[in-house]
Amino acid sequence: MNPTPARPIEEPIAYYPGALDYAAVEEFLRLLNPKTEVDCVAQLAASVALNAKGASVADRVQSAIAIQAEAEKAVILRRDSILATMNFPTVQRLVEKLVSLDSASSEGEEREQGPYRSTLSAALEQLEQVKKEPPLKFDSEGIQGILEQADKRTKIPRPGVPCDLITALRYASGMNSTPSGALEKAFTDFLCIIRLEREMKVDSDEAARLQLEAFAKAPNRLGMKDLKILQQWRSWLEDRRKFLHDFAPGTKPPGNIARETNELVNSRWKSSDSVSLDSLAWLAADFHPFWKKHQLSYLQQHAKFVSVQKKTAKTKRDSGGRGVDNREYKRWVGFVQGWLQYADSSGRFPNKVVDTYVSEAKIKTEDARRKVAGFLRMLQEHVAKKSAVDDVVERLQETGMKSMNPRILQACAHMLNEHGMRPVDD
Repeated sequence: MNPTPARPIEEPIAYYPGALDYAAVEEFLRLLNPKTEVDCVAQLAASVALNAKGASVADRVQSAIAIQAEAEKAVILRRDSILATMNFPTVQRLVEKLVSLDSASSEGEEREQGPYRSTLSAALEQLEQVKKEPPLKFDSEGIQGILEQADKRTKIPRPGVPCDLITALRYASGMNSTPSGALEKAFTDFLCIIRLEREMKVDSDEAARLQLEAFAKAPNRLGMKDLKILQQWRSWLEDRRKFLHDFAPGTKPPGNIARETNELVNSRWKSSDSVSLDSLAWLAADFHPFWKKHQLSYLQQHAKFVSVQKKTAKTKRDSGGRGVDNREYKRWVGFVQGWLQYADSSGRFPNKVVDTYVSEAKIKTEDARRKVAGFLRMLQEHVAKKSAVDDVVERLQETGMKSMNPRILQACAHMLNEHGMRPVDD
């Protein structure tokens, strides 16, 4: 059976214009090291070409030099192709890395001729280019057309931008009552598919090139190391191809792509009002059909997850979990009380002292401080927007606060409301 990815892998991917593609930066930097990439390609080709009978030592040396030169050209072309696909924040990240490498490897008068200077110049040129040109499909006319189509198929008002991820996903899906957990899971899978397709395209091209270089000359002369490299590439590609062909909600992506994508969602999308006008259009154009195709599965899985959570909570309560609940209640109410008292003593609004309060409070670990700060910010947002209690509890639980429940959240929200000060500046 021929694998059929969710989207043709040769199609240029309209990737979120604001997302930083860490994998592309790492791939580009890896290709800067000739000892890892150029020599790998050259040795693979040389192991085939230089074993020809009758060739003199001089001929073999010349062949090796020619192969090395061709390998260097191939790696440079590969770097150029990766750079050409980078968006603004990705090129910006690459420039920062190259500046750091250049500074570390060149001093004094040699700085102007540092080993990374030409590559840095190319990256800076690309940075200027992506500042001027809109990403694929996201010029002003295209954005307007996409959003007008989205407006027609939903009764949800188009949100103002920038907006938070869940608001944007609900608009793109056309369903205002969809549980946030179901939408976030669908969005993460959607990003996994896009990233895998992009990686498959890059890796397929590289594997094909290596295989052609090796097998076009002497297919029976590959060493065990070379065969192992090619077999490993084929295995990676097949795992990705199978995932894309057989994808269904709940299917585990290959490798570390799920963990990396979750980190991307948490750091770039969920941390703030991160959805701009062009990314809203992207979601309306590309996430909408993905959601329509798989929404029933995501909703069913989410309902099952909630059911299991409720049963687990009931079991804990029935087996003495109330004691744990009471301890957690006192703990989180205590944090809010301390935070509001700290704000009063400094004469500032509570939302202005979250970080300083958390840094000065007696909280043992960095992870715990991060959770407390995240809770206080989400509590402010909940009170300001009067969002659904169950929705906020679910989001907090997904960030690792498994003990959070409606009783705790409502008590903390009541304290903030009773405090008599604005939870968020106008």
